[in-house]
Amino acid sequence: GRALGYTMVLPDEDKYSTTRNEMLDQLAYMLGGRAAEELVFHDPTTGAANDIEKATGTARAMVTQYGMTERLGAIKFGG
Repeated sequence: GRALGYTMVLPDEDKYSTTRNEMLDQLAYMLGGRAAEELVFHDPTTGAANDIEKATGTARAMVTQYGMTERLGAIKFGG
C-alpha cells in the first residue's frame, strides 16, 4: 500500500525487555506524525489512524500489564 509517512526504528540485538523510558520514546515517535500535521497544517487527517491505534495499545499495556504508572503503581489489571 501507499504510506503517507513512515518511521522505522532498528531493533536492538538480543533485547528481552523494554524500559519505561524506551516505551515513552516509542509513544513519542508513534504520535510524531500526527503532531506534525497539527503544527504545520492545523488540520489533522486520518493518516495517523494506525499510529494512534498502536500508541493506544502501548500506553494501555504500560498501565494494565507492566505497572508502569506512578499513580496506580506496579499492579496488573485484568487476566
